[in-house]
Amino acid sequence: MDYGKYVFKQQKQQSQNKNQSKKTDVKTIKITYKIGEHDLDIRRNQAIRFAKDGHPLKISLQLR
Repeated sequence: MDYGKYVFKQQKQQSQNKNQSKKTDVKTIKITYKIGEHDLDIRRNQAIRFAKDGHPLKISLQLR
């Protein structure tokens, strides 16, 4: 076995592992300062569900 074949097999294995790995999506929740109570409850429930599923969470507060 020559070195070129070995390197090729290693690169091919690395690319297959990369394709099979699960990518995590950052879940974003947008909140404004005028949000209603019911809407805030829905956003809170979404955040809890995303956290239980293991997704990273980003919460953005929009101020105008």
